[in-house]
Amino acid sequence: MVVGSDHSVHVFYYRGTGAGGQGGDNKLFTRRSTDLGVSFGVEHEVADLLTTTTNGNLTLPGGLRSNSFPHAAVNPANGHLYVVYNDNPVTTDDADVYFVRSTNHGATWSAPAQVNPDDLGRDQFFPTVNVAPNGAAAMIGYYSRANDPADLMFHRRSRLASVNTTTGAVSWAARSFQLGPDTPVAIGQDPVVNATYMGDYDQIATSTGYFHSSWSDNRDGNAFHEHQPDVFYARVAQTPATTDPAVSLTGPTSVPIASDVPLRAKVTNGGAHTADELFAVLTLPSGLVPSRPWPRVAAGAASRPRWSGATWAGSPPGRAGPWTWWRSRPAAAARRPPRRS
Repeated sequence: MVVGSDHSVHVFYYRGTGAGGQGGDNKLFTRRSTDLGVSFGVEHEVADLLTTTTNGNLTLPGGLRSNSFPHAAVNPANGHLYVVYNDNPVTTDDADVYFVRSTNHGATWSAPAQVNPDDLGRDQFFPTVNVAPNGAAAMIGYYSRANDPADLMFHRRSRLASVNTTTGAVSWAARSFQLGPDTPVAIGQDPVVNATYMGDYDQIATSTGYFHSSWSDNRDGNAFHEHQPDVFYARVAQTPATTDPAVSLTGPTSVPIASDVPLRAKVTNGGAHTADELFAVLTLPSGLVPSRPWPRVAAGAASRPRWSGATWAGSPPGRAGPWTWWRSRPAAAARRPPRRS
């Protein structure tokens, strides 16, 4: 539900044509109230989903439950409505993120546009959206498996858009950006809630000049579970500063079996602004992609070569992959637990 600048109340919901409104011809709908919620007008279709499962479930790898419920926002400057949702595309992956908008209080909607540019045939799911207080920018957030060829590990991503408050045109930035490191799926930990539940209620809040995003990160564990969900947060500038990071990598050209081989990466910031939370992504012949956040790098400065990392195809016994190792070993020689980035 969202409330427009004219105090109209807009509700959004999912319904299928199967028993109990579940599955079959799944669609998203909206209704509008102009009397503060006392009564609501006729139903309008927002989007016709491709998925035909209960709740629009995407059957994502890893066993977590999913849905295709809408997340909505209203532009406070012009009253335009924005909705994002995930759906099962006709391509090889199970989930992509789509955006639609309405310029007439929800009566009609634009054609769905895929807004995750980091596709790579891997899943993107659990999106949300919000609009800056001045109406001149919007941001979406979603989980992405773009870094993992196995389509299991995921991280939070976002993408900014500029909005012409006169014409209503929404122009998405050319690239999305990563908010946190890759993390594994964590389900089946709370005996009270659904055994396959994992964080589909992430939101974006706004303040003057900034977007505020939260998400689930499951890398750390405790005495009960190897991976426990933690809440992470990021503040993103409505108009982000630009910088010019460069990465250099040094290491051997071959990896002898059962030997320790260090790989060293150096990030240099050649721009005019401080760069926070940079991610150096190493793509190795094994096909796995490790990533690690880098510390703050001041303008004109360089980070120290401070870690050695690599991964390989397959995971250590009893562990979920991919993993980042401080000193890499071929899989056949692995005998100790890895340190996670």
